Amino acid sequence: MFICALIWMLIIIREKLVCLKNAIREKGPAMSGTLVNNIGFEWMLFGIAILNFLYAPLLYSLKSPPTKEEKKSLIVGEKSSVRYVTYQNEEEDE
Repeated sequence: MFICALIWMLIIIREKLVCLKNAIREKGPAMSGTLVNNIGFEWMLFGIAILNFLYAPLLYSLKSPPTKEEKKSLIVGEKSSVRYVTYQNEEEDE
């Protein structure tokens, strides 16, 4: 019973986030027009550039995520459950 309640709670949270996303997406152009009128186009671009530079370290940390145990076993040379199949074109056999 507890798991069912937990699942429904997660579904409700997801639905609320989808509604929030749609509200932000539809209000974005109106908000940007207000920003341009209030602070100017150049300052808005400057602010976006600052946000991009602040966001860049997070994206750089996602460049090489930690490896999983399955990948570690492939590097070390241990046997793994992953099987690779290679295919060749008939044209290459000539």
